Amino acid sequence: MHTRPATSNAVASSPYTAEECLTWRILFDRQTALLYRRAPAAFFEGLRALGLSKEAPPDLRVLSERLQSLTGWSLVPARGRISDETYLEMLADRKLPVATWLRARRDTEFLPGPDLFHDVFGHLPLLAAEPTYAAFLAQVGQLARQQHVLGSRAAPWLTRLLWHTTEFGLLTGADGRRVVIGAGLLSSAAELHFALAPDAEELTPRRLGFSVPDILASPVVRAEFQPKYFELSGWEQLLSGFAEVATRLSAPGSPAPVVSAATVTATAPAAAPVTASIAAVPVRPALVAA
Repeated sequence: MHTRPATSNAVASSPYTAEECLTWRILFDRQTALLYRRAPAAFFEGLRALGLSKEAPPDLRVLSERLQSLTGWSLVPARGRISDETYLEMLADRKLPVATWLRARRDTEFLPGPDLFHDVFGHLPLLAAEPTYAAFLAQVGQLARQQHVLGSRAAPWLTRLLWHTTEFGLLTGADGRRVVIGAGLLSSAAELHFALAPDAEELTPRRLGFSVPDILASPVVRAEFQPKYFELSGWEQLLSGFAEVATRLSAPGSPAPVVSAATVTATAPAAAPVTASIAAVPVRPALVAA
């Protein structure tokens, strides 16, 4: 969940340049190789089910139709930023915003913001193949709608919950192996290496067990690697964690986490290529990073 581009209601397909196709191929080849035994089986099942390949970026119209036939979810092409409220409303309706621009080749290792590769490669395979992941996103959106998140404590809490799971989460697989499930890790070679660095390395990040209180107390960090990563013990912990947040939100007087200006400032890519005709919607300042 990143700062998102402003959206349209219908998915439109568009051509990609030869340079964009080459960049996509580099990204796809590198990440699929790196993610062997570092991503859950559902990720690769989702890649196959959606028909994603290294040859070229996907036609978003076709991809949306395929995703809808598999899951009931659809895609909304996006450019610029959208508000948290709009993003969460889309999740409630089982719609996922997808950036329509692709990073430059110089940014294939790491990009401090969402692009087409992050949204498609990072989010859609698990959305297509892991029902718990899809249910979690929808439930977060539905709760946000019920809470009227704009100006309430729900917004920062749900933002942090998504950030530390579907954007930068880890998972202990059934075989005990640590894998990545966050789109920011699945789509970034550099941060993938950092997040899974052996404990002996000097720059090893903090890897913590999944804990709702700790997640709600951990600010969103943008434009650089995360200082900590939370690890689920199983997919079902997404739903139990969501239930715990929902219970806390229903408790009178629950304190909201402090969100500093540094935490919510986001920078959109300059002059991003537009591959769909879309209308502007309000800016969303609260979510970002690749």
